Amino acid sequence: MVVIGRDDELSTLLALVDRLPDSGPATATVVAAAGMGKSALAVAFRDALLDRDVTLLTSRPLEAEGQLSFSALGDLFDPLPEEEYDDLPAPQRAAIRSALLLDDGDGAEPRAVALAVRGVLRNQASKQPVIVLVDDAQWVDDASAAALSQSLPRLTDVPVLVVAWARPSGRPVGDWLPDWPRTELGLDPLPLSAIFHVVQHHLDVTLTRSELRAVGEASGGNPLHALEFARHRAHGPGASFEGLLTERIIGLPRPTRRALLATALCAAPTATRLAEALGGTVEELLDDLEPAVAGGLIRLGSLINFQHPLYLEAAIDSVAAEEQVAMHEALSRVEPLEEARVRHRALADTAPDEALAAELTEASRKAWARAAWLAATELLRLAIARSEDRAARDQRALELARRLVLNGDPQDAAQILTDLRATPGGPSYWAATVELCKLHTLNEQYDDAKSLARELDAADLSPEDYARAVVEGEIDMLLGRRETINESYEEALRRLESEPDRPGLSALRAAVLVPLAYHRYQEALPFQDLIDEAVELDEREPMERIAYGPLMMAAIHQMTSGRFDEARQGFGAILRASLESGDDLAVPVIYSYLGSLEARACRFDEARRQAEEGLVAAASMPGFLPMITNILVSIDVHVGNVERALARSDEVREMHGTLDDPSQEATWSVGRMAALVAAGRMEEAYEFSVRIRELVDRLGLRHPADPMIAPTILDVLLETGRLDEAEDYLADVRARARKIDLEAMLAELVRHEVTLTAARGDLDAAAAMVPAMIAGLDELPSGMVVQPVERARAWWAAGKVFRRGRSRRQATEALEKAVEIFEEIGCTRRAALARADLDRTGSRRSKTVLTEAELAVARAAAAGRRNNEIAEQLFLSVKTVESLLTRCYRKLGIRSRVELAGALERMTTDD
Repeated sequence: MVVIGRDDELSTLLALVDRLPDSGPATATVVAAAGMGKSALAVAFRDALLDRDVTLLTSRPLEAEGQLSFSALGDLFDPLPEEEYDDLPAPQRAAIRSALLLDDGDGAEPRAVALAVRGVLRNQASKQPVIVLVDDAQWVDDASAAALSQSLPRLTDVPVLVVAWARPSGRPVGDWLPDWPRTELGLDPLPLSAIFHVVQHHLDVTLTRSELRAVGEASGGNPLHALEFARHRAHGPGASFEGLLTERIIGLPRPTRRALLATALCAAPTATRLAEALGGTVEELLDDLEPAVAGGLIRLGSLINFQHPLYLEAAIDSVAAEEQVAMHEALSRVEPLEEARVRHRALADTAPDEALAAELTEASRKAWARAAWLAATELLRLAIARSEDRAARDQRALELARRLVLNGDPQDAAQILTDLRATPGGPSYWAATVELCKLHTLNEQYDDAKSLARELDAADLSPEDYARAVVEGEIDMLLGRRETINESYEEALRRLESEPDRPGLSALRAAVLVPLAYHRYQEALPFQDLIDEAVELDEREPMERIAYGPLMMAAIHQMTSGRFDEARQGFGAILRASLESGDDLAVPVIYSYLGSLEARACRFDEARRQAEEGLVAAASMPGFLPMITNILVSIDVHVGNVERALARSDEVREMHGTLDDPSQEATWSVGRMAALVAAGRMEEAYEFSVRIRELVDRLGLRHPADPMIAPTILDVLLETGRLDEAEDYLADVRARARKIDLEAMLAELVRHEVTLTAARGDLDAAAAMVPAMIAGLDELPSGMVVQPVERARAWWAAGKVFRRGRSRRQATEALEKAVEIFEEIGCTRRAALARADLDRTGSRRSKTVLTEAELAVARAAAAGRRNNEIAEQLFLSVKTVESLLTRCYRKLGIRSRVELAGALERMTTDD
């Protein structure tokens, strides 16, 4: 295909293909308004790849297909033989075949489909590079987007290029593209010279200069608009592009317009299916469509598709509503999928019909279960509109509002809930009140939330509504009764126990047990019995929101106990399940825990990535933003970016506004204290440490495992010479940690005891404690580890004690170890401070010796390995490899890796 005026963009895309075998996976996006030539560029790019040794997988979703599960995925995998799925594990094979409608089944489990997609793409990429092209990516259906978003990010080591073309409106392309190197292209308006050639090539029309200027002004440089205006030479002042499209459709023969309407409304428009709906033969259908084919409106194939979504929209808009209704009725008899049939029936008959409403509700729930969220929402709206029974209608409206909140549309949900509350005493009045109270809290509309909380508190609620008011509405928190939260939870459990068993009751009991367990955990009280009971109830009747279930509580406990690998697996599983279920409301919370976990594990690049993902997910839920931003403050403190840490803590302060809530003030104060410590402003940090202790006591937070609170407060007290205060606080923290078996934290706290002993002047006693302190870092139960930064700080503390005691050799060894760990994990500021202490020992080794990590990287680089290969071999990030190499060059007095081999040979035994 000839593409005019887009040569640079086409060259850029082809260059990405050329680099693919060496550069690894990559993505590209072409985002521009409708008609700017995205599809023409996509076709030209596809044609240019036909004679290359690549596997080409393409899809061009239609807006109507956005309601159908896995339609985009079906397009992509259509060229692959069915045998491609034979080697997949049985659950994945069954899921992908069901998703692609190759087999009958009960539905495609989203997680299994994603794993199957990953397996198929990996297998294809092992043979030759894979190019995935998605045109009109804004119409990708939910189920396909979920499968791609979960499978693509795990293909980090294979040659795959994903190129997506999309309009600025509709589904954001970034919500399913992986976080690979990305090339972003926009399409600027075409200049007049290019418009001239576009019109001449496509219409065989040569415009005069005045005509060209008129077409250019009317079209705004949009090539599709330019073609339409040029085709209709009568482009007077009142002409509009939409009007021209409608005029063009109306100008077609009536049988053609009717066939186009059927094509536009049909979910899967095959010739046979359309002919049956229209009551004719396939030959008659093709004759009717011939003017549209000749006019470039549609293209024929296994499916009959419009050449551009704007043509599809015009085909619908150009006919009367009555004709659309009649066509929906005809299509309801021929669509192969029950979901599509029931939708057509609802659109064909607008009269109330409770039986049809029940069918729509069931179809909506099935669509939601397989991650087709847009389709599920539309079907449920139709069910509400067709409901006859008031109670059933209100219950469906409540279900819709909950889904909209979960799926990121709180404004529409608020209106639905407000409407449900318009009739006091209605069947869903109190349930809607709870949901609206929760929504106001999420939106930080606290005055409105408190007003509803007072109404709930004064009402005579049913056991279910009371439990939801306590757990989801958080009425005790809103009304300032933090001390009674546990009592309210226990009262909710008692009320639920008095109720006869029925569907939903076990899940609701579990929903009360989990936050009760969490509050006991925060108060350093026993909680495992509550979790065990919640797990049993959850197995009997799964909770709707996995992110607030017992698995989340278990993952949090694993994180704070130093079981990072287990916690990572747990949070990862919860995130995948929440994304698959459409629980967008939970996603920022999970990302905040993942960011906190990776910060504890000192994987700072990954921690920052998770936190930034959380900020994106929380864009429409401002209540989560301060919590997630505070994780970035912690990361900045660790990596030594003090100015950015202080600036970010200012951002958190602005987000909180008046700080009239103690939990808000505590969130900000903890980050601010850590940033001030990093900046060396210790007296200011001490003032914050006093306030934080007051707030923590007021909130009843006795769990000591937040790494930004107790350890930082102890450092502040010791640095400012408040030794008695430090001793008392250390004893309190240690007692709380022992009470709930936080063995990793107990090992970390020994550093403070050693530092306190040395600060009191007993250097011999402090030095005698060092061996046990170092050994204790490793003498932990299997799977439990101390935070790497605390390991480094323990060696640093030991080095300081030995240096003050004039034990030069021991001081050198300890400080070298501290520097090595700090540099490995990216704590550059602390590494520089520890190196300064090392240099003050006067040891020659301190200036020339390579650490174990530096030596391993240097040897690999000298052997000719690239940075990404070294990172993979040594389980480091590429950024860490680059940093270690830079330090090697500095220590060895060289400037590049070509000098490494000789420098390593010259290293003496002492060095």
